[in-house]
Amino acid sequence: QNSLTILPTGTGKTLIFLVFSILSKSLTVVFTPLKAIIKNQLHKLIKIGISATAIFAISNQPLDVQEKIFSKVAADITEVL
Repeated sequence: QNSLTILPTGTGKTLIFLVFSILSKSLTVVFTPLKAIIKNQLHKLIKIGISATAIFAISNQPLDVQEKIFSKVAADITEVL
């Protein structure tokens, strides 16, 4: 039930985790090194109706925002994190 995908730029990683998320019907956790990529992917996922949210490892993201994100994950509302 678990998958780890490490591929170079431009090889379709987004498509892989998107399909996995849709088929698995469970939380998909994606680690991405750049905020710009995270924000871009988040926008695309939400646009096509996938419940997604982002948490940044090093940021000034307010604690209340992080708590809301973890509440959605705990309530099984978020499909992609």
